[in-house]
Amino acid sequence: MASLAVPVLRGWYKLNFDGSVHHDGSGRASIGCAIRDCACRFVAAFVEQTDHAPIDMVEACALVRGIHLDQESGFINRLLIKGDDLTLERLLRGEPRQTHIS
Repeated sequence: MASLAVPVLRGWYKLNFDGSVHHDGSGRASIGCAIRDCACRFVAAFVEQTDHAPIDMVEACALVRGIHLDQESGFINRLLIKGDDLTLERLLRGEPRQTHIS
């Protein structure tokens, strides 16, 4: 069985989301997400192309689309959300943005 970085309790689900921006001149970006149960089994997933945008916006689109998928699937009451965009994570937690002025 695959290991989850953050264990999910019985009856809970984990939504992993990600976005990427293509730097090949195509003007494309991609988003995706996977929802797994507490035994690491896939229960829902998607991947799709989207418009080119700054990476933080693409990551946010992946999260929003993942939450919509979750709502359609009915797991929203017991959902752990995980992504790799630290800025987005801080914003969702209500933490202030960190800016550096030189």
